[in-house]
Amino acid sequence: MSCGMKLCLEGKTTGINDVRNFRPEDLKNRDGRIYNNTQATDINTYEKTITAKNVKTGETVKFPYDKLIISTGVNPAKLDLPGVDLKNIYLMRGFDWAEKINGAQYDENIKNVAVIGAGNGIAAADVMAKSGKNVTLIDTDSKPLENYLNDVYTDEFENELRKNGVNLAMNTKVEGFSGDDKVEKIKTSNGEIATDCVIIAVGITPNTDWLKGTIELYNNGYIKTDEYLRTSETDIYAVGDAIFPFSIPSKRRVPIPSAIAARHEAQYVTQHLFEINPSRPFPGIVGAQVLEAFNLHAVTTGLSKKNAERAGINAKEVILEDRLRPD
Repeated sequence: MSCGMKLCLEGKTTGINDVRNFRPEDLKNRDGRIYNNTQATDINTYEKTITAKNVKTGETVKFPYDKLIISTGVNPAKLDLPGVDLKNIYLMRGFDWAEKINGAQYDENIKNVAVIGAGNGIAAADVMAKSGKNVTLIDTDSKPLENYLNDVYTDEFENELRKNGVNLAMNTKVEGFSGDDKVEKIKTSNGEIATDCVIIAVGITPNTDWLKGTIELYNNGYIKTDEYLRTSETDIYAVGDAIFPFSIPSKRRVPIPSAIAARHEAQYVTQHLFEINPSRPFPGIVGAQVLEAFNLHAVTTGLSKKNAERAGINAKEVILEDRLRPD
């Protein structure tokens, strides 16, 4: 699970294979079946079958369904820029990239690391700085975590990152990469940055191209669902990062990419899957997450003042300062 990548890279988990919700045998013990290395490529809503391809052998197989739950999630967003295919440019999401990033932090030939994206990218900056690398954090926003927190808190994170040696390149747009086989420089709107390794954490895109023409999608590729998490096709439901669940505090549908959100959605769907008329709609998600950098930790839930204003809510902010334990 990508939300556990930082703990894994810091060596705080029991191994890279344990950063997941369950092992294959856990599902098999409940009479479930797992088809790894298998890519769903097409849904026939008339036959009620799914066509899938084994990505190693190329063999295709059809699976029949009575009810279908789609949870294909998202892919890490890429930067379509010159030189992006050079070696030592990594995306911060998933098992394969975690292995490569883990190798990079122990590679003595990699001394300078650039992280693009000051949202979830602060986790990569944290890990690499603790590994003794010279780290530069790049973002088009003016402050780290600007889309997550209000200014009083982004200032705290900015100070914490600087205090621990992270170079901040804010208000900076990446324009391309250069190097001989491996990345050596990043071209930006504010000049060139020398680097031996680049970690890209600039967001996500829904993994739904294969669903075009089968079920209704929003213009940005996310799956349209109703208040019961049903898609436009009968007996097909969708949960997880590729949908817009109802946000309780903002009273509208927004993307909430989160393992916890996906579990809430999955629990609801399985409880109401076989009801002809669902007894209640999906209540929605509040949206909570943990943000941390070095010795600074934050927990967010609901809406910040910034995000409330973006949702059209006239909000005010109150700051309460207190201690969790005696001095």
